[in-house]
Amino acid sequence: MKISLLADCPDFAPVVAQWHFAEWGHLYPGGTVDGWLDHIRTRMNADRIPMTVVAEDDRGEPVGTAALTEHDMTTHPELSPWLGGVYVAPLARGRGVASTLIRHLMERAADFGVRDLYLYTRGATDLYRKFDWRPLSRELYMGREVTVMTSTPSNRPFERPGSAGRSTPFR
Repeated sequence: MKISLLADCPDFAPVVAQWHFAEWGHLYPGGTVDGWLDHIRTRMNADRIPMTVVAEDDRGEPVGTAALTEHDMTTHPELSPWLGGVYVAPLARGRGVASTLIRHLMERAADFGVRDLYLYTRGATDLYRKFDWRPLSRELYMGREVTVMTSTPSNRPFERPGSAGRSTPFR
């Protein structure tokens, strides 16, 4: 699996927009795939936040995506930046794609000097805890119960979950 900047493979932007619209579009009445695509294109930076990355399989096909954004919850403008938009295509789930995307963006955030990183999740709290994310609160957001979490990115390579005692760094 290869992680690429969306800025380096802009042909994947419509795929990412379609994934996001299918997954979260119902939360934004009146939204369109084209509107999501316009938004995704604002996150195609290579050297700063906002930044989107794409996971590619061995054939070079996109199988997942995630982003670093300045803000992700309208109810928490005081918190920044955020890890968000983590999505894995259904046929690629269960293969470590999300974990690889999360690790990659946490390392990017550390490279940018980010001290505190935030996210919110509806049901993936256990996944994020594996990477030292800590819950800040549980709250209602956009009609759904979510957990707001925080982490302190570092420049150390991450080890595979369950590899205690064996050094298996990711970079």
